[in-house]
Amino acid sequence: MKGVELGTAERMSEVVMEVADVPAERVAVLSGPNLALEIASRQPAAAVVACVDETVASGSRPPA
Repeated sequence: MKGVELGTAERMSEVVMEVADVPAERVAVLSGPNLALEIASRQPAAAVVACVDETVASGSRPPA
């Protein structure tokens, strides 16, 4: 998901935590200039994963 929720202006990560009652440690956000057209064309792309638990974001430890 991307964007913000209409009415509250909450980020989608905040909506997921609130609606699904998921702790912040289990929510990761993927972002970056990785457009599907660029990927399909095999052009350079990048992605960033952010999470309050750095080991989850880096893939070093799966979420509990």
